[in-house]
Amino acid sequence: MQQACPACGVAYDGSPKFCPECGVGLTAASTSVASAPSNGAASQPAVANAPVVAPGAPASEIGPASSVAERKVVSVLFADLVGFTTMSESRDAESVREQLTEYFGVAQEIITRYGGLVEKFI
Repeated sequence: MQQACPACGVAYDGSPKFCPECGVGLTAASTSVASAPSNGAASQPAVANAPVVAPGAPASEIGPASSVAERKVVSVLFADLVGFTTMSESRDAESVREQLTEYFGVAQEIITRYGGLVEKFI
């Protein structure tokens, strides 16, 4: 019997642990296709409640490791700063750091404006 994700209504076969569309956890109590939302409106996928920890926080502040696996839907942004290597080789290190700090500030502001969260810049 075909089932539907209770969060987004996408039909799936078998018994996967997570919805193939939105990533929400599925259980044996998932709804059938007949009771899936018919308006096509998808709700937001469930968000895991992970503790907020300051970058570089010691492991003692993070808490005990959890043995429960969870799937998260994420987007990863890769941005190449064209000409950065050549520019950084010919400039003072403090000047390069200052320019990168300015870039990181602008990038974080734009990402946050559109609902994103910057985990780290590398």
